[in-house]
Amino acid sequence: MAARFRTASQVERHQAEAARDVLQAARQHIRSVMGGALLVLPSASSVAPLLAEASLGGEAIERVRRSTMQLTCIAGIAGLPAVNVPLSTDAGLPCGVSIVGPAHSDAELITVAIRLSESLLPHRKTSNA
Repeated sequence: MAARFRTASQVERHQAEAARDVLQAARQHIRSVMGGALLVLPSASSVAPLLAEASLGGEAIERVRRSTMQLTCIAGIAGLPAVNVPLSTDAGLPCGVSIVGPAHSDAELITVAIRLSESLLPHRKTSNA
C-alpha cells in the first residue's frame, strides 16, 4: 500500500490531467457499449491465495491484486453501480460474481442479485451438506 501512495505522490499535474482525459473516454465507451444491459463477471481473477502466500505479500500477491483490479475496475471507471453475489464452488471454496448495471439502476441491481442468490440457495445447501 505504501508503494502505491509513493507512486501516486510522484504523478505530475499534466500526467494526472492526461489520465483524467483517458478515464473520461473510457467511461463514455463502457457506458455506450453496455447501454441498458447488465454485465456479469467474476468478482476476482483467480481463487484466493493461500493464507501462507498472502501473509508473505510480495510480487505474487501484487499480481493477483492487479489482475483482479483490471477485471473489476469497470464499474468504478464507468461510474456505474455494481453488486457482488458471493457464491461457492462445488468444492465449497468461496467465489462470486459481480453484476454491473446501467446508471441509476441500483435498486434493480440489488433485486437481480437477490434473485440470483436465492435461485442458487438449494444448490448451496446440497453442495455444502
